[in-house]
Amino acid sequence: MLLASGLARAHRGPAVPPTFVETECITVVDKRLMTSIVIPYVVDADDVLPEEAHIALVDSKTHQFFAFRGAVVSQLPRYELQPHDPATAAPLVLPTWIDRDDLERAEAANLPTIAPDFHAADVGDELLHSRSDLAPLWLAIGPGEVRVPITMDQAMLGVRWDVSAVPPGLYQIAGFTFSPPYNAWEPRPGWVKIIDGTQSLPAVTVDAVDASLFDGQGRRVSGCVNAPDGSTLRASFSLDGAADPSWQPFAEQVSIVGGSYELCLRSPRPGLAGMARVRVAITDPDGSETVAYAPDRLVLIGTPAPCTPSLSVCCEAQPPPVTAQGPMVTPAEGVTSPVAGAPAPTTPVAPQPTAAATSDCSVAHARGAAGDAWLGAAWLLCVGTLLSRRWATSAARRPAGARSRARTGTTPGPRTARSSRSPRSRACRRSRRS
Repeated sequence: MLLASGLARAHRGPAVPPTFVETECITVVDKRLMTSIVIPYVVDADDVLPEEAHIALVDSKTHQFFAFRGAVVSQLPRYELQPHDPATAAPLVLPTWIDRDDLERAEAANLPTIAPDFHAADVGDELLHSRSDLAPLWLAIGPGEVRVPITMDQAMLGVRWDVSAVPPGLYQIAGFTFSPPYNAWEPRPGWVKIIDGTQSLPAVTVDAVDASLFDGQGRRVSGCVNAPDGSTLRASFSLDGAADPSWQPFAEQVSIVGGSYELCLRSPRPGLAGMARVRVAITDPDGSETVAYAPDRLVLIGTPAPCTPSLSVCCEAQPPPVTAQGPMVTPAEGVTSPVAGAPAPTTPVAPQPTAAATSDCSVAHARGAAGDAWLGAAWLLCVGTLLSRRWATSAARRPAGARSRARTGTTPGPRTARSSRSPRSRACRRSRRS
């Protein structure tokens, strides 16, 4: 048997996904300064061997990378794309099949003993290439929509994205794991904001809001901002399955100072219960507007409870004022860029010479050879630290001779909460900014 020989493992789920290491909240790429960027990622382990319940194709067990004009959100068993366009109120279902050729090849290679519940007819036209509503919202990264093997050696190369012909705008990178019939998406936290000197959309992110909120309590809603002075925020929420699915505002015309914000979402009426989506819209002085969504849902519970402020719970009747968060790149350089975790200064601080490595919402500038070499060494050190920690954790949890393949089914938010990072992870992040 293949199982006895170790050539296949019983695992009904996607292959190892790409893990995007310590990303900036908003990475700004000026096409006048650079024509391509490298997106780093890691994998927990090589995953190339055939498995029971997986359909074996020549390109099974591979990764492929895309850029979306919106947020990719996991709502298992499906995925959603939430566009940045404020006119799009409802999320779009994101298919887990790319094109007809993938589907037909998987159907032809399948056997009742491999994936008895998979039928191409059930997928129908739910293909990325077949959805006209999604066509203007995605770009393939790499020539010919290339797929790469799931190996640690391949991941060390990163993903090079040629942005020379990419229109200015906001993009989220997502990795696609092709392991039929268990295909999956893995979004990269944060946005890539591409500018070219003629257009620069305002950008905002929303951190994860996953929590249970009782009547009488408030939930802190925070994120990053990259927008001109004079821009304002508007925040709202919507209940899943509500008779009136419209967005209900909880903060209006909030002025922005600096590169981050924090608002307080409190239930607008007693007894309100359900799963709530949260979105934040940003409008610049010219009237350009984009929206961002929390990567998860907030559980509203109608039962009253006392309100005690904490890292996630707020009790303010109105949203608190937004304060500056660290050094700013001057407007002449085209972007504001705070340093995460820096104390709020009373006056703006002059930017350091290497703006590309100074912030959570950082600008991706072209570097010289010496700078690239130093950054590469620091990145390799961080990747090694992350991988060793993951291997140590997984080895302690799995039984001898077996590899843990559990998936949490959750998607990280645009910026992971700082309290959940280990000191070593934060040290890695700092080393990339030094």
